Amino acid sequence: MLSLPVLPQVHFSRWAVFDRAVDLSDISRPFYKFGVSFGIDLNNLMRSFNACYGFDTFEWLPETWRSVPKGTDTSCGTIPKIDGVQFIADELNDTLPKFFETRRQKASLINFKADP
Repeated sequence: MLSLPVLPQVHFSRWAVFDRAVDLSDISRPFYKFGVSFGIDLNNLMRSFNACYGFDTFEWLPETWRSVPKGTDTSCGTIPKIDGVQFIADELNDTLPKFFETRRQKASLINFKADP
């Protein structure tokens, strides 16, 4: 990294990364969050945006992920309550084609942290 002609910004927390992403975003457009879980990241980001779509099963992991076995409960089946967020609950394979059949506003920011 030190050999680069221009050093990139380095952030040591996800909150700093999110703050930088918001600074570079058009906050009048929605952001898309793939992998919501308990909604901690989403709640932080919603402070800057007017609208968001949050995609998650809110129930279980579809495959084993690292040391977490398939079928493990990821958010106790609870969909977070966050103003301005429209939640789409199911597997991405099932929800994304249906969701994008309708023309959607271009996203300002996409945060993809979905399990396999």
